[in-house]
Amino acid sequence: MASQSLVGSLGARRREASAWLYWWYQTSSDNEGLVLQSGTMTKRCYTIGNYSKFVRPGYVMVDVTGNSNTNVLLSAFKGTDGTVIVAINKSASAVSVPITITGGTAPASCTPNVTSGTDDLKAGTAVTVTGGTFTASLGATSVTTFVCSSLDVNCPKVRGHRIRMGSVAVLF
Repeated sequence: MASQSLVGSLGARRREASAWLYWWYQTSSDNEGLVLQSGTMTKRCYTIGNYSKFVRPGYVMVDVTGNSNTNVLLSAFKGTDGTVIVAINKSASAVSVPITITGGTAPASCTPNVTSGTDDLKAGTAVTVTGGTFTASLGATSVTTFVCSSLDVNCPKVRGHRIRMGSVAVLF
């Protein structure tokens, strides 16, 4: 799965990766390339889009700790205009996980963008953040990007924030 490969490549913050490339652009009929010969985009393309569309130049990857669910992979990124959390649910079952944003000013809402067997980077309804917490609903075998705007918008400092999923912490 492209998203798992991407997370694995960027996963260790100490690697300080600044880019991730996927060389297999076009394919005849399988899902290995990003685009079929007919011009149709593959699920792999949309999955990579869960990162490339929302994690923008200048964003930095932040630590995620405490995740005990081996079927949920998390990565988070901080920019001057907000925070992006990418959640990969490898399970054949949907799951809901609480995520808490602490340190700094939490956003009012986070908008999910889903790639799954039936959705291609589909924007969902914004999820309200109350007391710094929201519930992330993750469909079965899906990649969901939560775009959380205005987290310390005027603050040039990138570090010093934390996001938690249950006991999972994303450290800025």
